[in-house]
Amino acid sequence: MGRLRQMALLLEAENTRLHRRLVELTRQLAEARGEDRAQLELELQRLTEQLATRNRSLFGDRSERRGGKEKDRSAPHDPQRGHGPREQATLPIVEVTHTLDPADQMCPQCGGDLQPWGGQTEDSEEIDVVERSFRIVRHRRQKSRCECGCIDTALGPPKLMPGGRYSVDFAVAVAVGKYVDHLPLARQVRQMKRQGWWSTRRRCGTS
Repeated sequence: MGRLRQMALLLEAENTRLHRRLVELTRQLAEARGEDRAQLELELQRLTEQLATRNRSLFGDRSERRGGKEKDRSAPHDPQRGHGPREQATLPIVEVTHTLDPADQMCPQCGGDLQPWGGQTEDSEEIDVVERSFRIVRHRRQKSRCECGCIDTALGPPKLMPGGRYSVDFAVAVAVGKYVDHLPLARQVRQMKRQGWWSTRRRCGTS
């Protein structure tokens, strides 16, 4: 689902960009032809409505794409409850249990052995980050043969282009970074280098 959502966001961003470009070209063409400005505005309004209808048919209402989290502005707001940490209901929880070191398992009062108190812990939370990593997936396509001499090979994973070196997930991540998060490719390459990936492509005149 996460990958499909990323692709939907990417397509929506690309549709918006193409619509803006179409509006700009339509305005320039109308001005070059000397057409009536009122007629031009009607045409642009029609294009905008068509894009909105197409987006709704593809992605649904904006509130639905956000999980229905948009609140009615006319509804009364909940009272403020201070400035404490917000709940992070969507983040996975990893529990780590800390135990006393062997040197600390002796009671400081009587010198006896400290035993674990079943079910009793002092809990706290912190938000951690898991850095993105890259890997090489080696696909082994099994070959099968028949006694008649026929040989068949299993299909491999889907590719954006035949013989492509990068997976579909890799391409989606790069496209979302560029069109949704507005990260230029050069900046993404620098980030990937820090995370262990090095591009094999070399510029002309470099060794």
